[in-house]
Amino acid sequence: MLTRSLNLALLATLLLAGAASVPAQNQEAQLLSVLKSDAPRKEKADACRELARVATKESVPVLAALLPDAEMNHMARYALETIPDASADAALRDALGKLNGLQLVGVIGSLGVRHDASADQALAKFLDNADPVVAQAAARALGYIATPAAVKSLEAALAKAPAGNQLALCEGLFRAAEARMAKNQAKDAADIYDGLRKVTSAPHQIRAGSLRGAILARGNAGLPLLLGGLRSEDFILVDAAIRTAQELPGTEISAALASELPKLSTDKQILVVQTFAWRKDAAALPALTAAAKSGDVTVRVAAVRAMTQIGAPAAAPVLVGLLGDPDKAISQAAQDGLASLPGAEADAAVLTLLNHSDVSKRLVALEILGRRKMPSALPVLWSRTTDPDAKVRAAALRRISDVAGATEMPRLLDLLAQAKSPEDLAAIAQSLSSIAGRSTDSEATVESMSQRFPSLQPAQKAALLGALGAAGGAKALDLVRLALKNPDPVVQANALEALADWKTFDAAPDLLQLATTASDPATVDAAFNGCVRLCAESDAPADQRLKILTGLAGVAKSTEQNKRLLSGLGEVPTVGALQLVAQHVADPALANEAGAAAVKICSKLDASSKADAAPVLNQVLKSAKAKPVLNGASKQMERLGLKPE
Repeated sequence: MLTRSLNLALLATLLLAGAASVPAQNQEAQLLSVLKSDAPRKEKADACRELARVATKESVPVLAALLPDAEMNHMARYALETIPDASADAALRDALGKLNGLQLVGVIGSLGVRHDASADQALAKFLDNADPVVAQAAARALGYIATPAAVKSLEAALAKAPAGNQLALCEGLFRAAEARMAKNQAKDAADIYDGLRKVTSAPHQIRAGSLRGAILARGNAGLPLLLGGLRSEDFILVDAAIRTAQELPGTEISAALASELPKLSTDKQILVVQTFAWRKDAAALPALTAAAKSGDVTVRVAAVRAMTQIGAPAAAPVLVGLLGDPDKAISQAAQDGLASLPGAEADAAVLTLLNHSDVSKRLVALEILGRRKMPSALPVLWSRTTDPDAKVRAAALRRISDVAGATEMPRLLDLLAQAKSPEDLAAIAQSLSSIAGRSTDSEATVESMSQRFPSLQPAQKAALLGALGAAGGAKALDLVRLALKNPDPVVQANALEALADWKTFDAAPDLLQLATTASDPATVDAAFNGCVRLCAESDAPADQRLKILTGLAGVAKSTEQNKRLLSGLGEVPTVGALQLVAQHVADPALANEAGAAAVKICSKLDASSKADAAPVLNQVLKSAKAKPVLNGASKQMERLGLKPE
């Protein structure tokens, strides 16, 4: 017991002190004393772990003595594998004839880890071992060692190996070939890969890997092999050839694939085209251009997309030429390609297209410009706002609104003052609204519009009102109020629409007044709906919203109006709103909507309001039919500590 305690204390000291405070030679000796003692397995394992850091040839005999121990074999090898002395290799080789089972498998693996060339013949004897685990371990170890003798042994064993061992032998040969490549012995590596390619019964990963390796080992001289794989009826080889083509550098690969492309089946053509895209080799552009212009449509589309992915400037005119293709899939792919193709050349190609004599081409150019987001296109876009075709003018204005800022507002207002047709007015109004809505200086934006407003014709004023609503603010709201009194019915209608869509709560009183005083049912309905929307969506204080909704309650006549009112009340979490909702809970036509509003309000009330909530929720349970409403009412009663009547 005393010895064990001393060993434990010694090991703990060594682990804590480390090499900085204990000389390595002394530390090694002390750790070896732990291994020679009757210390528990855990302490000996910890000693081996430390020896892996400091051990010398002095540790080899002690560690080798532990190799037959099933519990210590792994940790002993862990230390032996790091010792930079040939005696460690000799000890592991010596153990080969003395061990079996997992201990033997471990030692075989350690010889492979150490790349012990002297072990190649000894390990080769285990390749036909009756225990497949031993045989497979030997195959992998010989692959790491990778001497010529090791390779010959693996190849000889592979020719007669049982199916269960075949994969491990192939793995060993792959490792040997990789070792040859690492030493710039490409011819030897190619020979190994060629031997693996001849194993007709090999699993698919061996067939694919050996073809890849044989090609890569030869470089450009492996192109015939690559093309042969591409022509194969075995898809595993086709896939291996394609993946290898993606790895190989140089334009020679692209040239070889381009030459082969027209000869291949459709599915293989698509793979090659996608490989061009992966390689991003501009040298493939002529082949892709040819593939994009004729043949199977799926290949053509793939070729167009590949040109875009390569990103070569020379692709721009090709894509422009394909925009008019009679096949919609091709023309759309070309349009998508031009929209994403980088570079000034693509920009220039699209701008040139914008001046095309064909209206459809100009419209396509405008669509592409919208996707490319090109501020540099503004001068050309402005020129298209006077295009003879109304659709082109409208599209140009949309594109202007996509890329322009508030600085373009005066020019748009000039255009508005000259516009006559409803189509032009609508397009300009949309652009003005878009820019006004994005403006970071809404006051300046509204000021520029308000200065022009009095001089505009009614139709133009009507078009401008939507932009005022998009900009928002007190001054814009004043202009909309003024427009509501304009004698022109179109101006009035647009002012009402702008007011009903207002973004801030300051328009609610105006809408309430219209809803309660207007004689026109359409005006009342629009104002009513806008008022409810503002009360539901606004973050204004609940009492202010409730005041507006209470005013609307006296206006609501139809079932539909009451349903909209109830939806607004549901967003106001106050007892007052609940009391308004309670007036409709027993109405069969409104029971579900009123119940839903009551549940929503109650969900935001605390226990101090349960006396007000109790009768309303009980009535909901009696009148509502919708299960979600009934379930919600029950849940709220339970939360508030209420019991159904």
